[in-house]
Amino acid sequence: MGVSASIEISDDTARHLIKEYEKKSTEVEKDSEDERAQKLFQHLRKELETKQGTLSPAIVAPKGTTKTVPVQDTLRGEDDDKMSDDGEGDDNFAAFAEENDIDGDSPEEVEEVDLSEKELKEVPAMVLSFKSMTILGLEGNEISVLPANIGDLTALEELYVRKNKLQCLPPSVGKLTALSSLYLEDNQINESGIPPEISKMEALGGLCLHRNMLTAVPVAICQLTTLEELYLDGNQLVSLPDEIGNLVNLVELGLLGNRLEKLPKTIGNLKKMHTLHVEGNRLVKLPKSMGDLESLKRIYLQDNKMEKLHSALGRCTKLQCINVENNQLKGVAKRIGELPELKYLLMANNLLTELPFNPLETAPGLRRLTLTGNKLNAVTMQLQKDDQSSSSAAPALGAIGEGEDGEDDF
Repeated sequence: MGVSASIEISDDTARHLIKEYEKKSTEVEKDSEDERAQKLFQHLRKELETKQGTLSPAIVAPKGTTKTVPVQDTLRGEDDDKMSDDGEGDDNFAAFAEENDIDGDSPEEVEEVDLSEKELKEVPAMVLSFKSMTILGLEGNEISVLPANIGDLTALEELYVRKNKLQCLPPSVGKLTALSSLYLEDNQINESGIPPEISKMEALGGLCLHRNMLTAVPVAICQLTTLEELYLDGNQLVSLPDEIGNLVNLVELGLLGNRLEKLPKTIGNLKKMHTLHVEGNRLVKLPKSMGDLESLKRIYLQDNKMEKLHSALGRCTKLQCINVENNQLKGVAKRIGELPELKYLLMANNLLTELPFNPLETAPGLRRLTLTGNKLNAVTMQLQKDDQSSSSAAPALGAIGEGEDGEDDF
């Protein structure tokens, strides 16, 4: 005969209960067995409630008694439960932090997390508890979807999700109002996978969508007026929306390797843009509004179907580099040769039969002029200039914020 229980009590409480049990046993010595058990159980329950607060359902009436004693939900108080939960949470965090080389003694202290190339299929739930995190790296995994509540990471400034299997972004990304750089290259995102809420990312300065499955640029992206760098290389774009002209703070636009046949007139609104990559498309000509790009320094037009280099570019007086190799050029506007800051004029592999200017006279700062692969006479070909003391290759499309704008970055 006895009390069946599953309880946690302190040593002092245990000693006290033993004394009380011995005392009570003497008092009920003459009672029947059932009565003694019932009295002892009631006394024990009263003492435990005095010492510990509430009782666990595991404490039951002694076998053989006819009465069931109601008890409360838990032996331990709420504070004890919280301490236990926190202890378990601390252990989970410590293990996660050690495994992934994360700095910080608690989730609240974590600022940077790199989970790249971990063969992850989803974002670990623990990551969503890092409310102070500013940088999150998830590159090179097999993640197909981001958590629906990723927008709760409101301190996040940089998010790297390159080389995964993403097909869409959750609407909650619109809550990432501190995010300045979003890297989404080499995924499977098409235009329907870009939620309208992305337009609410008011701090976004750089968006990388290289090598996805876009056939059109979502208008929501064109509402990101804080964007300074937008990369859409290696998609399947056949046109750009007129709304692209809303990106008035854009300084670099990457459209390499798409299927563009023309650029919209509104591109002339991008007066802060200094670098334009449109190589590897199907462009035949440029809009006259290109002449309004007063900050343009570099334009890459190689591997298109351009037939003439129009005088509109001649109005871009800060131009330093024009690459129009591997096109179908039959003519070049005289004004091109008069650009005051021109250093690189690359026109190899076209259909040119003459030049309307002598670049050695009109562009004294010219460092490199390529003319091979045209139909020019020997005298004109002698104008070709290749200054090997400077870089001979056009700069590769770099990461957001990479490098400074140097005059020799060609």
